[in-house]
Amino acid sequence: MQDSEEVRSEQEENKKIQFLDDYLDKNPTARPGSFVKGKVIEVLEDKAIVSVSSLKREVDMPLDDNFVPPQVGDEIEAVLRENSTGKYYLSRRKERNEETEKSLKEACENKTPVLGKFVKVKYKRVNPQKSADSPESAQKEGEADDKPKPVGYQVELTDTYNAVCWISNADVERVNDPESLIGVQDYFILEKFVSNPNKESTVNRRAYLEGQIKQMKDEFFNSISVGDVVEGTVKSLTSFGAFINLGGFDGLLHLSDMSWGRVTKAKSIVKIGEVLRLRVVSFDKENYKINLSLKDMEPNPWDTFVDRYEVGQVITGTVVRVVNFGVFVEIEPGIEGLCHISELSWSKKNFNPAELYHAKDKVEVKILGYNIADRRISLTIKQLLENPWSSIASKYPVGTKLSAVAVKVMDTAAFFKVVDDIDGFLSIDDISWTEKYKDMHEFVKEGETRDVVITQVDPMSQKIRLSVKDLSSNPWSTLAHSNPKGSVLKATVTSIADGGINVKVNDDISAFINKANLNLPDSSTRISDVYSVGQVVDGVVMDVNIRNQKLILSPREYEKKQSMGDIQQYMSSSSDDDSTGFTLGDIFAKKGSDN
Repeated sequence: MQDSEEVRSEQEENKKIQFLDDYLDKNPTARPGSFVKGKVIEVLEDKAIVSVSSLKREVDMPLDDNFVPPQVGDEIEAVLRENSTGKYYLSRRKERNEETEKSLKEACENKTPVLGKFVKVKYKRVNPQKSADSPESAQKEGEADDKPKPVGYQVELTDTYNAVCWISNADVERVNDPESLIGVQDYFILEKFVSNPNKESTVNRRAYLEGQIKQMKDEFFNSISVGDVVEGTVKSLTSFGAFINLGGFDGLLHLSDMSWGRVTKAKSIVKIGEVLRLRVVSFDKENYKINLSLKDMEPNPWDTFVDRYEVGQVITGTVVRVVNFGVFVEIEPGIEGLCHISELSWSKKNFNPAELYHAKDKVEVKILGYNIADRRISLTIKQLLENPWSSIASKYPVGTKLSAVAVKVMDTAAFFKVVDDIDGFLSIDDISWTEKYKDMHEFVKEGETRDVVITQVDPMSQKIRLSVKDLSSNPWSTLAHSNPKGSVLKATVTSIADGGINVKVNDDISAFINKANLNLPDSSTRISDVYSVGQVVDGVVMDVNIRNQKLILSPREYEKKQSMGDIQQYMSSSSDDDSTGFTLGDIFAKKGSDN
C-alpha cells in the first residue's frame, strides 16, 4: 500500500514538473535565471515552501545562511533555478553582479572563451494545433513526440546568466547521445550576450574546440619532420586504412603502410581504441594532412633478402593471391614471389590456377631468380615434382589401347584423360574411317568414356594423339589391295543425284559415280530412267585414293569390257568354224537376237 502511494506521489510530482515546463515554454520571462515573486506558505528546517503566483504552483527555496530565514506570509522575490535532476527551485541570490555582466560583455565582443556547463537538453516539441489540423502531419509529429528531437542545450554561465548552445555547436563531432554532455564543464565562445538574465545568450563550444585544435595542429606541424615517431589512437577503420587521432585531429594510416606484408583489411592489423607508435612518412602543413606508417617501425625485410635467400633454395610459403597468370606466395611477412602458371604443373595447359591453389594454402616452392630493385621473385612448384612426361612414352607407347574419359569436348576435337593430369587429343577426323561427323558432340560428351588407341607420343611438345578409327583396320587399304585398278566391283545405289549416283561398297565405303562414268544410251537419257535406289551395279575400278578416301568406279567401262569380251568370244569361235567367217555387223546382229 505504501509503495502505491509513493508511485502516485511520484506521478503527481512528474505532472507538476511537466506543467511547469510547459508553462516556462509559453512564458519566456519565467524560465531558469529569471526573477519571480512568491509568498512563503511554510518554513521547514532546511527549506521554505513558496507559492509562486505566476507559475500557479509551489516551489522549494533552500535556506541560505547568508540570509535571514523568511516567515510564513512573507512576500519575497527570488531567481528561478533548475538543479541537475531537472527540478526547479528558488534562490534569493537575485542581485546582478555588474562585474560579471561587464566581463561577459567584453568576452562576447573579443570572442574570449568563457566557462560554462551543460545543464539541460532542449528538445523540439509537437505543435498540438498543427497535428489536429493535418492527419498526415499528426502522424509525423506523433512520431516526433515519441522521440523528441534534441535541438540544443541550456548552458549555465553564472548563477544569474544562462545561454543556449545549439546541438550542432556543442562539439566538433556529431553528438549521438545528447544526455552524455549534461554536467560537462568547458569553455565556450559567447556569440551573443543578453544582459537581461530573463533572456538567454548564445554560446558556441564547437568554435572554441576548433580554435584549440587549430592551435594544436599549428604547434604539431611546426615541430615534426618526416621520420619522426608520434603516438596516436586508432579512431576509425575504412576500406583503405585507418584514421589515427593525434590529439584532436587525425592522421591517415594507409593499408599499404600497415605491414611489410600484404594487407587487405585494416581490422586484421589494428583495432579501434588501440594506441600505436607510428612513423611520419609525409605531411602537408598548409592543409594539415599527415600520412603515418606502422610498418616503418620495423626493418624492411627486402634490405636483408640476399643475406637469407639464394637461387635454388626451397622454401615453404603461403599462397596470398591467385590470379589467372599464376599464384603469389608469401615466403615471409613482407616478401612475396610469383609462381607463374607455366611453373605450376608439368601436364596442365591453359587452365585456371584457382583449380589447384587457394589463398592460405601452404606450398613448397623453389627460388628461380629475384630482382631486389623491383622487389620481384620468380618461383616454381612443378620443378619440385616428378615430370610425368619423362616416362610417358615408355608407360604408354604408340598402339596402347585404353578406355578414357572425355574431359573437354569442342566442335572439332576432344581431350581424353590418359593418366593423372595428362590428356590426349582426338581429332574429329580420327573417329571413323568411313563415317563423317560434323560436330564432335555427336560422338562424345564430357564425362563419357570411349575406347581409344594412342597413335603419337611427343614428350618434348607434351602432346599425345588418340584415335578411335585405328582400333580397326582401314577399309580403304583393304579395298585398294583387294580391288586394284581395272578390277570389277559391285556397288549398291543408295541415292540418285542430278550429276550421278551415290553407291555403297562392302557395306561401309561410300562413293559417288558421276554421270560421265554411268552407262547411259545417250546424253538426253535421265539417270533415274536407267538406275534406281537399291539396284546393284557393276563397275570398273578406275582409282582408289586411300589418303583422301576416294573411289572412282565406272559402270560405263564395265559395259565396254563386257562388249569387248563378246567380240573376242565370237572371234575365237570363228577360228574354229569352217564357214567363211562373220562380219562385225553379223556379230552385233547375233548379239541382238540372243537377247
